[in-house]
Amino acid sequence: MDRFLISSKNQEQKSKTKNKVKLVIKEKDTSCKSIDEKWEKELETYKSKDDSLYTYIEKHNEKEKIAYFIAKEHLKSSFNISRSNGYIEHLYVNNGK
Repeated sequence: MDRFLISSKNQEQKSKTKNKVKLVIKEKDTSCKSIDEKWEKELETYKSKDDSLYTYIEKHNEKEKIAYFIAKEHLKSSFNISRSNGYIEHLYVNNGK
């Protein structure tokens, strides 16, 4: 029972600190940009490519933006947003069932 109380206190402390942390993404040239600056750059690349892809990308919340950058970093050349489950669901919902 004591272990449960300790873990719940730790969870409270972790959730409080998560709200205070600001994500900074390092680029290859070692300059740092905030996630919002980097996100605006990503939006520009999709703006000219595909309208439905752009509308999907621009609706991402903060967690989805972070997940996007993590996936892009880990998957490298095999990363393809147009094959993601989220984008496929977006097409399904917006183009009819």
